[in-house]
Amino acid sequence: MAEQPPIEFADPDLGTPYREGILALAPSWLVSDARYLYSQGVQRDGIAEWFRLGILQRFPDYTDANGLAALGRDRGIFRGRTETDDAYAVRLRQYIATWRLAGNAPTLLRQLWALLNDGSTVRIRYVVNGYDGNASDVTQFADWWTIDETGLSKVRASPSNWDWDGDSLGYGKQARFWLIVYRLGFTIPKWGDDPPGLWGAPGWYWGTSEEEVSWIRDLYDVVRAFRAAGSALGPWLGFGGGLIIADPNETSSPWGAGGPFDPSLPPGYPMPDGDFNIPASRPSDGALYLSGL
Repeated sequence: MAEQPPIEFADPDLGTPYREGILALAPSWLVSDARYLYSQGVQRDGIAEWFRLGILQRFPDYTDANGLAALGRDRGIFRGRTETDDAYAVRLRQYIATWRLAGNAPTLLRQLWALLNDGSTVRIRYVVNGYDGNASDVTQFADWWTIDETGLSKVRASPSNWDWDGDSLGYGKQARFWLIVYRLGFTIPKWGDDPPGLWGAPGWYWGTSEEEVSWIRDLYDVVRAFRAAGSALGPWLGFGGGLIIADPNETSSPWGAGGPFDPSLPPGYPMPDGDFNIPASRPSDGALYLSGL
């Protein structure tokens, strides 16, 4: 019996599809009818492609739109109401750094700006009372953080120009903060105005429609996630007035050229002057006071 020559195998190139690699690895007697091998290789190529696509869904730059939504839920990053896929993918890549600084004012404002930067929100402000010294000898001030299309900035008002209810500057109340959203096209309702819909009609809120205020629910979700542990949006208890919606174009009295709640305004009315827990004491022109959380 004649000696059979040794079987030689040629390693396929890296990245070769299964339908080609299987032909290179199979013995010669099995390659005589390559149709059977090819049909098996094609099926393996299909399975491998599904695995490849599945792995790519982990990466914001490669996943599809549905994958972005799932990654956003997993990473706790809320998508902006008009945010593009590319912009959202960038923020998803940065989620570890974002959560490392969660709880401070800049991080919260950046998340809110990404949520509400839809052409209607002009700026967002975060104001909180602060203290120097100790309980018996304090210098009270208010820190104002502002974010808009130019970026993030901070102003310290000393003495404080933000005394909501007389206790706002009290020792141990540093966990209270307020948000002011300056938004165009939002109707500031007044008592006695005719609402655009019937009173109590489904889907309508005070002076506006559910569609127009759905962003407020989204804002609350972001605040719940990114506020500091133990802090509250608004005053204890009840949180009334913690969220303020302001008209950036309102410059008439009692406001000035900077509009409602400009950080440069001195202490005293129209800034909170110790009695803003009483709704009648608050300026009604250009501002709407909602509950915090």
